Amino acid sequence: MLFMNIYSWDQDKRDEIIKRRLEKGRMFPKGVKVIGEWTAIGRSMGCVLTEVDDPKLLAQANIAWSDILESDIFPVLDTEKDLLGLLKK
Repeated sequence: MLFMNIYSWDQDKRDEIIKRRLEKGRMFPKGVKVIGEWTAIGRSMGCVLTEVDDPKLLAQANIAWSDILESDIFPVLDTEKDLLGLLKK
């Protein structure tokens, strides 16, 4: 299943976030496939699209960043493949 994680941070946490990311990477456990990640230009936010069978793995990854990032994680459907296919039936 696909999940979107939209995350944001306070500017005073910026350097700590960069340091942790460079040292430890995304810190997703095995079983989480990253489809893509994007950072908003000029804003303190980004998003990462993942594919995972067990959503508890995303909760585990979120805990590793929860001290410096605010996250909103929710399931998503591929509009072309999944949603429009349902509407055509």
